[in-house]
Amino acid sequence: MLEVASFREEMFSVLIIAAVIGAALNCVPYFFYDLTEVKQRGIVKVLKIRALFEDYGNGVLRDSALVEAIDIIDEAKRLQADRHLVTTADDVKAARRLPASTETEKQFRAEEIARVKAARRRYLQQRRQSAVSRRKQAAALPRSERKAALKAARAENHKSRKYDDDVSVCDFVINEMEKFSSPRVMAQVERAERTVSLGIEGLRNTNPGERKAAKALPKRTAEERSIRSDALAYSRAKKSCRKLLLKYYPDKVTAPADRELEEAEALPADTLPQRLRRHRAIRRFVSEKSRYTRAVKVLLDAERLLTEMENYRHLEEIRLLYDEAKARHSEESRLKQQEIEKLEAARKEEILRRNRERLSK
Repeated sequence: MLEVASFREEMFSVLIIAAVIGAALNCVPYFFYDLTEVKQRGIVKVLKIRALFEDYGNGVLRDSALVEAIDIIDEAKRLQADRHLVTTADDVKAARRLPASTETEKQFRAEEIARVKAARRRYLQQRRQSAVSRRKQAAALPRSERKAALKAARAENHKSRKYDDDVSVCDFVINEMEKFSSPRVMAQVERAERTVSLGIEGLRNTNPGERKAAKALPKRTAEERSIRSDALAYSRAKKSCRKLLLKYYPDKVTAPADRELEEAEALPADTLPQRLRRHRAIRRFVSEKSRYTRAVKVLLDAERLLTEMENYRHLEEIRLLYDEAKARHSEESRLKQQEIEKLEAARKEEILRRNRERLSK
């Protein structure tokens, strides 16, 4: 077929067009990618804080994790005290997310955006002037002192830029610590409490008007849209759970016990038939566990959220453990550093010994 010129040309045209379309589609995500380095730092710190409270609830607190998370929280609170002195790009984005349904709201939004942008420009101009002033002062010094002064000026300018990023990161931490007092998470907690109180039977008996009520929620502001989106997602997840419950557990829901997995793993595996029997038993348990988790996912998520809220209330109790944990962590780090230095000294001594042996031959 490739010998036919018309077919060959049509096939090449199709391949080229498909390649161009594929390349264009590959570029689409880059236009919507907004995970900056500052956001990545904020997300990492938030995950460390969540891990701290989860470990506290499970009774497996580690000194290093406790010290690091409490230091993150304290640093964010210190930066928050001076937050009004800094205008970041996130402040401009927050102003753009203000509601603009009515003429009054549109006017207020435009004035707020203009005000925040002006404050941002003034702040950046002040920072640039300070940086230029430091460099000029360093350059005016005698040659013997100039190099060290320029290096110190560059370090101070870098510290000033890093301070802006730290302020933006502290917003992530503060929002995380105060999330259970925000309207969005309060609505999630209310749904979770209702879900837990009704139990599995509440998942079976889904209210058909729940989705209509979710769609009827206001969506003027960004927060209202988030609350409405959460309510719709909850309604869809509940409907999915109801279908799975009616399909796999029409009479009674029985959660698979971990004992069944232990028994399956304890089966003999000496011969091929025994290994196959053991593999099927483990796979059967995993499949049943996955089916149960999907069927009661809404209930499990609700219990997890309420447990997380309860753990967050014990911040002061965790803080009381900070001093002792920091002392133990410092001692552990000191001993580890000593061990590293001892191993490094032994390694150098071994290298010297080998060199002496090689030279003596």
